[in-house]
Amino acid sequence: MYYVSTKMKQILLLLFLLISSHGFGQKVYYSPKHVSYDQFENIKVIGQNEKGIFTLQSNLPFELNKDRIGLRNRKYRVNYFDLQLNKLWDLNPEEKSIDMDLESIDFFNSNILLTHSISDKSDNSYALFAQYINDKSNSEAGIKSVGKFKVENVNAVDKALVASSLNKNFIAIMLQEEKGDEINAHISICDSSLNLVRQLTLIFPYKWKDFSIKDFKISNNADLVVLGYIGIRSKESKKQRIYKYHLFTCLQDETTFVEQNIHDENVYAAEAGLSIDEFNQQVVVAGLYASNQNFHASGIFTAKLKLNNGEQLRVKQVQVSDEAQKELVGERSFKSGSDISNYPVRMLIPRNDGGLLLVTESEYVYQYSSYDYFSQTFIIRNEFYLDNILLLSISNDNKIEWSKSIRKNQYSMDDNAIYSSFIPMLTSGEIGFIYNQEISRFTSINGYLINSNGTSTNVNLVKPSERVLLFPGWGKQVSLNQLVIPVRMKNKLFLSRISF
Repeated sequence: MYYVSTKMKQILLLLFLLISSHGFGQKVYYSPKHVSYDQFENIKVIGQNEKGIFTLQSNLPFELNKDRIGLRNRKYRVNYFDLQLNKLWDLNPEEKSIDMDLESIDFFNSNILLTHSISDKSDNSYALFAQYINDKSNSEAGIKSVGKFKVENVNAVDKALVASSLNKNFIAIMLQEEKGDEINAHISICDSSLNLVRQLTLIFPYKWKDFSIKDFKISNNADLVVLGYIGIRSKESKKQRIYKYHLFTCLQDETTFVEQNIHDENVYAAEAGLSIDEFNQQVVVAGLYASNQNFHASGIFTAKLKLNNGEQLRVKQVQVSDEAQKELVGERSFKSGSDISNYPVRMLIPRNDGGLLLVTESEYVYQYSSYDYFSQTFIIRNEFYLDNILLLSISNDNKIEWSKSIRKNQYSMDDNAIYSSFIPMLTSGEIGFIYNQEISRFTSINGYLINSNGTSTNVNLVKPSERVLLFPGWGKQVSLNQLVIPVRMKNKLFLSRISF
């Protein structure tokens, strides 16, 4: 949920590297009217064109990977706002796919992209369809067939995953099917006009319960890349979940996955990120690791794989000293057992010189239950702690050029952390992070900007007296210097536009 559009990244990456910090001003603007809830209390910005902003609303939290909670089935509503954040129209996307199941709602080439499916138990087939919805709420080209697959059990097929290439020439749609000791990945590749270019079925050689996909991407040349992992409990620390990451690639002229392990038996990763470096024609995986023998023996790893030249995966590690970790995470947190391996990867931005910027964030969820004597039931509570943001600028030879820790303390309960974390902002020469300082009605909203040399500037955007609370994970960068973010203001939902 913490991503800048890939097209925006391509434009700004070189600027981030080469242009020095400069003065800036910032403005915060709110929509003239509050956004109607009805039953759709969750809203996120999913895209923009030259005329306005597209948002998606749901009756269930976006953070939950479920289409049903209790007696509630997930429902959606798509909205379109003009550039002054006035709502122009809304629609029910399911009405665009009568007699079909809605697989996903994405944004591609300035349009809403709807993916649908029809499963047929009589011949065990699974058919995929796609259509664009434009800023007039119309589907000018109609629904197009984008693939049909034979499956063993239509009930064993998971929801579709959709990826798009950086140059916006290709879309990849993947269906995962549970099949005994392996997982079938049924994949359709389409061009920007939704014409089917290629379809194939690839195999992950793992059981469904053991294997998860972290990320799925398609390159400008239609190469497929998947980062997957197997999660197990550590023998040394029962509370610590460790991951073994695997990289899968299928190049444009291949028909099978090539699998490569990223770590050996003595090292695990807390979490990792995946990116395709189109400038250097390589896949990049990076994250934070720890030794099986010593959790504080932590460091940074990078794994790089050149596309189309047959090279092996190149994995490099660099350990971070205890003193450096204390400075980054704080001495108190470090002494309590929190090292940099507890920081999940939020962003991985490759650089043209082969280096990268790694952005991670401290995250911890504490779950417990208590007995309610009035209702005579057990109540499950979830406490969310999202604290410091850690930035690491890493050279091509895996050396840390500079590091920066942004201090924050965000705590909330039973809200899926919808007000926590941050939204990133790439400007000309700087990367910024916008966040609620704390989770309350009287929080300040702050910005933290860092240039390519690691020099930082703090900005206060909204004062506590204004009683504004951001939904950081639901916002999006919509231009070179603007973000649009849903906010709660005086107990009503608005859209905000922050300009730099």
